[in-house]
Amino acid sequence: MQAEYLLGEDGAEIARLGRQHRAWLKPMHALLEDAGLRSGMRVLDLGCGPGFTTFELAHFVGASGEVLACDASQEFLDVLTRERDRRGLSQVKTLLAGVQELPLKDSGFDMIYGRWILSWVADAAGVIEKAAELLRPGGRLVLQEYLDWGASKLLPRSEAFDAGVLACMENWASAGGCINVSQSVVALAKEAGLGLESFLVQARSGRPGDLVWQWLGEFYHSFWPTLVERGHLTQGGMVAFLDAFDEAGRNPNSVILAPVMADIVLKRPS
Repeated sequence: MQAEYLLGEDGAEIARLGRQHRAWLKPMHALLEDAGLRSGMRVLDLGCGPGFTTFELAHFVGASGEVLACDASQEFLDVLTRERDRRGLSQVKTLLAGVQELPLKDSGFDMIYGRWILSWVADAAGVIEKAAELLRPGGRLVLQEYLDWGASKLLPRSEAFDAGVLACMENWASAGGCINVSQSVVALAKEAGLGLESFLVQARSGRPGDLVWQWLGEFYHSFWPTLVERGHLTQGGMVAFLDAFDEAGRNPNSVILAPVMADIVLKRPS
Protein backbone atom coordinates (compact mmCIF):
# COMPACT_ATOMS: atom_id res chain seq x y z
CA MET A 1 0.00 0.00 0.00
CA GLN A 2 1.32 3.42 -0.90
CA ALA A 3 2.16 5.69 2.03
CA GLU A 4 0.14 8.80 2.74
CA TYR A 5 2.54 11.71 2.64
CA LEU A 6 2.33 14.39 5.29
CA LEU A 7 1.76 17.30 2.90
CA GLY A 8 0.81 15.48 -0.29
CA GLU A 9 2.72 14.92 -3.52
CA ASP A 10 1.64 17.75 -5.83
CA GLY A 11 3.81 20.30 -7.60
CA ALA A 12 3.61 22.85 -4.79
CA GLU A 13 4.78 20.29 -2.27
CA ILE A 14 7.65 19.18 -4.51
CA ALA A 15 8.75 22.81 -4.81
CA ARG A 16 8.57 23.17 -1.01
CA LEU A 17 10.64 20.01 -0.58
CA GLY A 18 13.23 21.47 -2.94
CA ARG A 19 13.57 24.62 -0.85
CA GLN A 20 13.70 22.53 2.32
CA HIS A 21 16.48 20.45 0.75
CA ARG A 22 18.51 23.58 0.02
CA ALA A 23 18.24 24.55 3.68
CA TRP A 24 19.89 21.24 4.62
CA LEU A 25 22.27 20.85 1.68
CA LYS A 26 25.49 21.92 3.43
CA PRO A 27 24.92 19.72 6.50
CA MET A 28 24.12 16.79 4.21
CA HIS A 29 27.30 17.24 2.18
CA ALA A 30 29.42 17.54 5.32
CA LEU A 31 27.88 14.40 6.78
CA LEU A 32 28.39 12.35 3.62
CA GLU A 33 32.00 13.47 3.36
CA ASP A 34 32.67 12.59 7.00
CA ALA A 35 30.96 9.20 6.50
CA GLY A 36 33.36 8.43 3.63
CA LEU A 37 31.00 8.39 0.65
CA ARG A 38 33.06 8.38 -2.52
CA SER A 39 33.23 7.44 -6.18
CA GLY A 40 32.22 3.90 -7.12
CA MET A 41 30.15 3.14 -4.04
CA ARG A 42 26.72 1.54 -4.02
CA VAL A 43 24.10 3.46 -2.01
CA LEU A 44 20.46 2.94 -1.01
CA ASP A 45 18.46 6.17 -0.58
CA LEU A 46 15.63 5.37 1.84
CA GLY A 47 12.46 7.39 1.30
CA CYS A 48 13.99 9.38 -1.54
CA GLY A 49 10.87 11.41 -2.37
CA PRO A 50 11.18 13.30 -5.67
CA GLY A 51 14.94 12.79 -5.71
CA PHE A 52 16.65 15.78 -4.14
CA THR A 53 18.80 13.61 -1.87
CA THR A 54 19.25 10.98 -4.58
CA PHE A 55 20.98 13.37 -6.95
CA GLU A 56 23.36 14.53 -4.20
CA LEU A 57 24.28 10.90 -3.54
CA ALA A 58 24.74 10.32 -7.28
CA HIS A 59 27.16 13.26 -7.40
CA PHE A 60 29.29 11.63 -4.71
CA VAL A 61 29.41 8.12 -6.22
CA GLY A 62 29.84 9.27 -9.82
CA ALA A 63 29.22 7.29 -12.98
CA SER A 64 31.06 4.24 -11.61
CA GLY A 65 28.79 4.00 -8.58
CA GLU A 66 25.11 3.26 -8.11
CA VAL A 67 22.25 4.85 -6.17
CA LEU A 68 19.05 2.89 -5.62
CA ALA A 69 16.29 5.41 -4.89
CA CYS A 70 13.51 3.83 -2.84
CA ASP A 71 10.13 5.41 -2.12
CA ALA A 72 6.49 4.38 -1.60
CA SER A 73 5.19 7.08 -3.96
CA GLN A 74 5.03 6.32 -7.67
CA GLU A 75 4.35 10.01 -8.31
CA PHE A 76 7.59 11.00 -6.62
CA LEU A 77 9.54 8.29 -8.45
CA ASP A 78 8.11 9.49 -11.78
CA VAL A 79 9.39 13.01 -11.03
CA LEU A 80 12.77 11.57 -10.04
CA THR A 81 12.99 9.43 -13.19
CA ARG A 82 12.27 12.36 -15.50
CA GLU A 83 14.94 14.46 -13.83
CA ARG A 84 17.40 11.54 -13.81
CA ASP A 85 16.95 11.10 -17.55
CA ARG A 86 17.27 14.83 -18.15
CA ARG A 87 20.58 14.86 -16.28
CA GLY A 88 21.79 11.61 -17.84
CA LEU A 89 22.45 9.94 -14.48
CA SER A 90 22.44 6.30 -15.51
CA GLN A 91 23.85 5.30 -12.10
CA VAL A 92 20.45 6.07 -10.49
CA LYS A 93 17.94 3.20 -10.26
CA THR A 94 14.50 3.27 -8.64
CA LEU A 95 12.49 0.96 -6.41
CA LEU A 96 8.82 1.41 -5.53
CA ALA A 97 8.57 0.22 -1.92
CA GLY A 98 7.93 1.49 1.58
CA VAL A 99 10.93 1.57 3.91
CA GLN A 100 9.19 -0.94 6.19
CA GLU A 101 8.62 -3.41 3.33
CA LEU A 102 11.92 -3.45 1.46
CA PRO A 103 11.87 -6.42 -0.96
CA LEU A 104 15.68 -6.60 -1.02
CA LYS A 105 18.02 -9.39 0.00
CA ASP A 106 21.32 -8.16 -1.43
CA SER A 107 23.77 -7.26 1.35
CA GLY A 108 26.09 -5.33 -0.92
CA PHE A 109 25.37 -1.68 -0.10
CA ASP A 110 28.32 0.43 0.96
CA MET A 111 25.98 3.02 2.46
CA ILE A 112 22.30 3.45 3.25
CA TYR A 113 21.08 7.02 3.68
CA GLY A 114 17.86 8.42 5.10
CA ARG A 115 16.67 11.89 6.10
CA TRP A 116 13.44 12.32 8.09
CA ILE A 117 12.50 8.67 7.56
CA LEU A 118 12.51 6.91 10.93
CA SER A 119 10.53 9.73 12.57
CA TRP A 120 7.46 8.75 10.57
CA VAL A 121 7.46 4.94 10.73
CA ALA A 122 5.78 2.74 13.31
CA ASP A 123 8.68 0.26 13.45
CA ALA A 124 11.99 2.13 13.42
CA ALA A 125 13.72 -0.90 14.91
CA GLY A 126 12.60 -3.05 11.98
CA VAL A 127 13.90 -0.55 9.43
CA ILE A 128 17.29 -0.36 11.14
CA GLU A 129 17.46 -4.16 11.38
CA LYS A 130 16.71 -4.51 7.66
CA ALA A 131 19.28 -1.84 6.81
CA ALA A 132 21.90 -3.72 8.81
CA GLU A 133 21.17 -6.83 6.74
CA LEU A 134 21.55 -4.91 3.47
CA LEU A 135 24.91 -3.35 4.31
CA ARG A 136 28.13 -5.05 3.34
CA PRO A 137 30.59 -5.67 6.19
CA GLY A 138 32.07 -2.28 7.01
CA GLY A 139 29.13 -0.45 5.38
CA ARG A 140 27.42 2.51 7.01
CA LEU A 141 23.87 3.57 7.79
CA VAL A 142 23.74 7.37 7.67
CA LEU A 143 20.74 9.16 9.14
CA GLN A 144 19.54 12.72 9.61
CA GLU A 145 16.63 12.61 12.05
CA TYR A 146 14.94 14.78 14.66
CA LEU A 147 16.40 14.81 18.16
CA ASP A 148 14.17 17.45 19.81
CA TRP A 149 11.38 18.84 17.65
CA GLY A 150 9.85 20.72 20.57
CA ALA A 151 13.00 22.82 21.04
CA SER A 152 11.76 25.20 18.34
CA LYS A 153 11.36 28.75 19.69
CA LEU A 154 10.71 32.22 18.31
CA LEU A 155 12.84 35.04 19.74
CA PRO A 156 11.58 37.34 21.13
CA ARG A 157 9.36 34.68 22.72
CA SER A 158 5.71 34.41 21.68
CA GLU A 159 3.04 32.60 23.69
CA ALA A 160 1.03 31.97 20.50
CA PHE A 161 4.07 30.43 18.81
CA ASP A 162 4.87 28.25 21.84
CA ALA A 163 1.25 27.04 21.92
CA GLY A 164 1.45 26.06 18.26
CA VAL A 165 4.66 24.07 18.80
CA LEU A 166 3.01 22.26 21.71
CA ALA A 167 -0.01 21.45 19.54
CA CYS A 168 2.28 20.04 16.86
CA MET A 169 4.08 17.90 19.45
CA GLU A 170 0.69 16.53 20.54
CA ASN A 171 -0.02 15.70 16.90
CA TRP A 172 3.29 13.86 16.49
CA ALA A 173 2.59 11.86 19.65
CA SER A 174 -0.76 10.69 18.26
CA ALA A 175 0.55 9.92 14.76
CA GLY A 176 2.09 6.50 15.46
CA GLY A 177 5.77 7.27 14.85
CA CYS A 178 8.39 8.82 17.13
CA ILE A 179 9.29 12.35 16.07
CA ASN A 180 12.41 12.48 18.29
CA VAL A 181 13.62 9.11 17.06
CA SER A 182 17.30 10.10 17.23
CA GLN A 183 17.07 9.67 21.00
CA SER A 184 16.57 5.92 20.55
CA VAL A 185 18.50 5.21 17.35
CA VAL A 186 21.79 4.27 19.04
CA ALA A 187 20.11 1.65 21.25
CA LEU A 188 18.11 0.27 18.31
CA ALA A 189 21.24 0.12 16.17
CA LYS A 190 23.11 -1.82 18.85
CA GLU A 191 20.33 -4.41 18.89
CA ALA A 192 20.69 -4.72 15.10
CA GLY A 193 24.45 -5.27 15.36
CA LEU A 194 25.51 -1.78 14.24
CA GLY A 195 28.09 0.29 16.06
CA LEU A 196 27.99 4.05 16.52
CA GLU A 197 30.63 5.88 14.50
CA SER A 198 29.46 9.48 15.03
CA PHE A 199 26.55 11.46 16.49
CA LEU A 200 26.49 15.18 15.70
CA VAL A 201 23.78 17.47 17.07
CA GLN A 202 22.45 20.04 14.59
CA ALA A 203 20.95 22.92 16.59
CA ARG A 204 20.29 25.54 13.93
CA SER A 205 18.77 29.00 14.00
CA GLY A 206 17.39 31.30 11.33
CA ARG A 207 16.78 34.97 10.68
CA PRO A 208 13.97 36.53 8.62
CA GLY A 209 14.39 35.65 4.95
CA ASP A 210 17.17 33.08 5.23
CA LEU A 211 16.86 29.42 4.26
CA VAL A 212 16.06 28.13 7.74
CA TRP A 213 13.35 30.77 8.19
CA GLN A 214 11.85 29.94 4.79
CA TRP A 215 11.96 26.19 5.45
CA LEU A 216 10.08 26.47 8.72
CA GLY A 217 7.67 29.16 7.55
CA GLU A 218 6.53 27.15 4.54
CA PHE A 219 5.98 24.12 6.74
CA TYR A 220 3.93 26.09 9.26
CA HIS A 221 1.69 27.62 6.60
CA SER A 222 1.20 24.24 4.91
CA PHE A 223 0.71 22.00 7.94
CA TRP A 224 -0.98 24.13 10.59
CA PRO A 225 -4.47 23.76 8.99
CA THR A 226 -4.03 20.01 9.54
CA LEU A 227 -3.51 20.62 13.25
CA VAL A 228 -6.88 22.40 13.28
CA GLU A 229 -8.55 19.56 11.33
CA ARG A 230 -7.17 16.98 13.78
CA GLY A 231 -8.31 18.94 16.83
CA HIS A 232 -4.90 19.79 18.23
CA LEU A 233 -5.27 23.53 17.67
CA THR A 234 -8.21 25.92 17.34
CA GLN A 235 -8.69 28.11 14.28
CA GLY A 236 -7.93 31.11 16.46
CA GLY A 237 -4.78 29.46 17.76
CA MET A 238 -3.59 28.81 14.22
CA VAL A 239 -4.24 32.41 13.16
CA ALA A 240 -2.43 33.71 16.26
CA PHE A 241 0.55 31.43 15.58
CA LEU A 242 0.88 32.39 11.93
CA ASP A 243 0.38 36.07 12.69
CA ALA A 244 3.12 35.90 15.32
CA PHE A 245 5.49 34.20 12.90
CA ASP A 246 4.71 36.58 10.03
CA GLU A 247 5.07 39.62 12.30
CA ALA A 248 8.43 38.31 13.53
CA GLY A 249 9.48 37.99 9.88
CA ARG A 250 9.14 41.76 9.53
CA ASN A 251 11.45 42.36 12.49
CA PRO A 252 15.13 42.16 11.47
CA ASN A 253 16.06 41.32 15.08
CA SER A 254 13.95 38.15 15.17
CA VAL A 255 15.52 34.71 15.53
CA ILE A 256 13.94 31.29 15.15
CA LEU A 257 15.40 28.20 16.78
CA ALA A 258 14.81 25.20 14.54
CA PRO A 259 13.84 21.73 15.74
CA VAL A 260 17.07 20.02 16.80
CA MET A 261 18.38 17.35 14.45
CA ALA A 262 21.06 14.67 14.76
CA ASP A 263 23.48 13.47 12.09
CA ILE A 264 24.16 9.81 12.86
CA VAL A 265 26.63 7.40 11.29
CA LEU A 266 26.29 3.71 12.18
CA LYS A 267 28.65 1.00 10.97
CA ARG A 268 28.26 -2.71 10.33
CA PRO A 269 31.31 -4.54 11.72
CA SER A 270 33.86 -5.62 9.12
